[in-house]
Amino acid sequence: MESYFKSFIFGLLLLWSHPIFGQTTLIRGPYLQVGTSTSIVIRWKTSVPTDSQVKTGLVQGSFTKIFDLSTSTTDHEVALDNLNPNTKYYYTVGSSQEVLQGDASNYFITYPIAGTGQKFRFWITGDCGNNSVNQHQVRDQYLNYIGNKPTDGWLLLGDNAYNSGLESEYDANFFSQYQESIVKHTVLWPAPGNHDYANDASLQVSKQIPYYDLFTLPSEAQAGGFASHSESYYSYNVGNIHFVALDSYGQESTNYRLYDTLNPQVEWLKKDLELNQQMWTIAYWHHPPYTKGSHDSDNENELVEIRRNFLRILERYNVDLVLCGHSHSYERSKLMKGHYDFSSTFNEEQFTESKSTALYDGTPNSCPYIKKTNQKGKGIVYVVSGSAGQVGGTTTGFPHPAMFYSDRTHGGSLILEIEKNRLDLKWLTAEGSVGDSFTMMKNVSTNEAVTLSYGDTVELTASWIGSYEWDTKNESTQSISVSPKTDTVYVVGDKFNCLADTFKVTIDWITSVKDSNGKNFDIELFPNPSDKTVWIKLPHHGFKRVYLMDAIGQVVLIRNLCLDETDLVRMDLQDLQLKPGLYFISAWDEGAQLVKKLMIRTSQ
Repeated sequence: MESYFKSFIFGLLLLWSHPIFGQTTLIRGPYLQVGTSTSIVIRWKTSVPTDSQVKTGLVQGSFTKIFDLSTSTTDHEVALDNLNPNTKYYYTVGSSQEVLQGDASNYFITYPIAGTGQKFRFWITGDCGNNSVNQHQVRDQYLNYIGNKPTDGWLLLGDNAYNSGLESEYDANFFSQYQESIVKHTVLWPAPGNHDYANDASLQVSKQIPYYDLFTLPSEAQAGGFASHSESYYSYNVGNIHFVALDSYGQESTNYRLYDTLNPQVEWLKKDLELNQQMWTIAYWHHPPYTKGSHDSDNENELVEIRRNFLRILERYNVDLVLCGHSHSYERSKLMKGHYDFSSTFNEEQFTESKSTALYDGTPNSCPYIKKTNQKGKGIVYVVSGSAGQVGGTTTGFPHPAMFYSDRTHGGSLILEIEKNRLDLKWLTAEGSVGDSFTMMKNVSTNEAVTLSYGDTVELTASWIGSYEWDTKNESTQSISVSPKTDTVYVVGDKFNCLADTFKVTIDWITSVKDSNGKNFDIELFPNPSDKTVWIKLPHHGFKRVYLMDAIGQVVLIRNLCLDETDLVRMDLQDLQLKPGLYFISAWDEGAQLVKKLMIRTSQ
């Protein structure tokens, strides 16, 4: 009886929440789209049509801005603008009559101004939406790994909802799996896969698929880059990173695919990359050019053609990293370029720019991949990560010879971290371990010339993010302050002996200054070089003392002067037993120090 009563009450509650009774409930969302430094789009779906309202504030529970739309709808999309860069906002979603959601987990953080090099973290999943145990474990291990650290964006590599990309499949296999943990406070940046197109050739052209209804994408360059005028492909900037999301399954202009060089998508991409000014460039799409996982890039035509016809463009425009899904495995190359043929033709000596593993962990041959900003033809790292939901399967020839690391049995996702000129990519498995990783750096191991006035201090800063060992000081910080008395070379390296910066600090000895009337005045020495005696001609009376200093600034002799002493001062050197070399004469008055180099010719 008790069990029957509980079931009866539960049934009444379900009936009351049904749309015909008018009670509004959340069906999907909220989720975040098109994030920029000053704006963001928030979407959600309700059980019955209502108007749309979002409230925001810097403190949870205290909402000072209201954004609303009066149109009644079940699919809500509200654009928030005039926000502050790099700022955390809390928000609520609902209607003018009620708030449907808005607790401490409803927040977003606007991006900093484009070009900023602070640390960013992105989660990247391929082939995730199948509602499997593997999908749940991959999600949970990522959340466990990052703890309370923010995620700045989530990149989807396609096949986001199995099996046919239906709206119901997106709700069951995608949104419901990530709603509470990810999408309400992380901006989604998706790319479509063949399953999002239901593997239907007719849909490749019409693009009448739920994907384009569910996602709002920056086709007009709202988030940076060059306007594509299409939601199939787009670009955006986050800090000093330029992302390009492409469509490798859909068709443009009736019959063009990504690998067709006359494709409007390709023409747009060339313009976009030509205009790109960010330090890092990352491209992603679904179909990989190199794989021997559940798909074979030697035998499947679209994979072959992407490699043959498309990769040259990415190499020409200095793309650093390519991310793909489709093959339900993890595969990662070294820094490579110029290979467009079948796997049997791959030769590491010929087609890699670096033989390093780039693990950057102190193991042999593991130094980072090193590039320079806008340096052409220095290679791309290719990563296949299609096991965030679907997992398993190989083809003949696994692993692909271009791949340094391959895994066909474990699910996983990617964590991309970029700070200034350092990029780290980690493959986090469904078991919670980092199976593979690599590091890439730009503009490191530099040689810098610094000119410093005598007695001044300068801060020297290593060109990378990591560990530091300075050769002339017992310091392990990225920056040190130095005040050398003579020309000095400072060298800093990392703990793995992969990187080294050299700073040549040259002392610029003051030879003249301006008096109160703006007139230059100086001291003169003769003879110079000298052996026994040096005469010092001062610009005026009033100097209190004259110093003789050695090459490292140590005082050897002080000559005190009387106020009425002539401006021609004699300094005897013969009793000092000076070694030959560089010395300095320094004269002081009330307002300035005048310094002149003096060469001693022979030992006294």
